[in-house]
Parts: sequence; structure tokens; C-alpha cells
Amino acid sequence: MVAPNIKQEKTLLEELKYACKDVWHEYTHPEFIDQLQDGSLDIEKFRYYLKQDYLYLLHYTRCFALMAYKGETLEEIQFALEGTLWITEGELELHRQYKDWGIDTHELEDSEESIECIAYTRYMKDVGMSGDYLDLMIAIASCYIGYGEIGQRLLADEKTILEGNPYKEWISMYGGEGYQSSTVEFVEKLNSYGEGLSKKKLDKLKFIFREVTRLEVAFWDMGMRGDKKVK
Repeated sequence: MVAPNIKQEKTLLEELKYACKDVWHEYTHPEFIDQLQDGSLDIEKFRYYLKQDYLYLLHYTRCFALMAYKGETLEEIQFALEGTLWITEGELELHRQYKDWGIDTHELEDSEESIECIAYTRYMKDVGMSGDYLDLMIAIASCYIGYGEIGQRLLADEKTILEGNPYKEWISMYGGEGYQSSTVEFVEKLNSYGEGLSKKKLDKLKFIFREVTRLEVAFWDMGMRGDKKVK
């Protein structure tokens, strides 16, 4: 017997976030961001996070490229390729601008990957290799959408300190019009796949989304730990 398709009362993103609402809040409200918000975050911890995030984004770009390969229509392929351009010309460029902090591109690319970075990026790639276009899009979504939520919240929060904050550029990028507009487009694309999903498929997507959100929490914890090896 074929399982009936689910009638969606929530958008697909709302379904995904509701299914992991505890972990989602932990991801979007970590101590790392609290300290980044008021500028009190230890510079060395941010430097370590920055290096790991650069390595993460290299893998993240490959995931978008893999998503393009998985695309079945020209629209899907173009959407994925636009994502690769946004990362290479936007987020990765922001990281390269921190050369004033004594971090050059070679140092970023030659850094040793943390366990958290390895676990997260390989999980996304595994989802992409074994699953379809939508599976990989969901694996990518937590990072894309969560950073948008964080950036928007920080810029709107009166407690956020921008003047004299060494992390002003980071906050301004993720809360700025460019990233916010890109996030809206991503959410609209994701939600367009919400109609007609079987319960089995939706459950699979919820599982993937929860896993990558848990990995995001671990990534922030890594940032707070700094350059200390996990024993």
C-alpha cells in the first residue's frame, strides 16, 4: 500500500524547525554569539572559529556544486550554482578580509580541520552522495537559514554593540541586505518542495535537518573552546 502524501498546514521550513525546536534555539542563541554581539568574545577564539569556518565553507561550496549535479531542471541547477557564487564571492571573501588580523589565505586553507568541522562537512556530503537534490538542500539549509536568523536578530537588537566592536563586519554581513535577501530566496525555494511529500520523505528530511542543526551547535561549542584539542 502506498503511503498517502501529507497535507502541509505549515510550510516545509516550519515543519523542519518545529521538529527540532529545542536544538534550533540552542543553535541560534549560543554563548559564542552572545559574546560576539557585545564584542567581548576572545579574539583568539574568533580567529580559530574563522579558520574552521573557512574550511567548512570550502566544503559547503562543494555541496552546492554537488546539488547542481543532482538538479533535474535548469532552474534547480542555476539555483545551486548561484549558491556557490554567493559563498565564494561573499562569505569566503569576508574571511579573507581578516588578513588585517594577521590571517592570510594560505593560513586559512592550511589550517588543520577540527573534529567538528570534519563531522559536519562529511555528513553533508554523505547526504548529498546518497540522497537526492532535496535531501542535500535540507542538509545545507540549517547553516544558510540559521546564520540569516542570527544576523537579522543581532542587527535588530538594541543590545548589540556595533561601534568599536571588532566583529561588526561579521554582524553587518549576515544581518545585511545581501545575505538577508539571499536567505529569503533560499527559504522560498525550499518551501516550494513542501507540497505532496510522503510521510516517509518528510520524516527523512526532519531527521537530516535535526542532525545538521546538532552539528551547528557543536560548531559553536568548538568556537567557544578555541584551539584546544578534543581528547
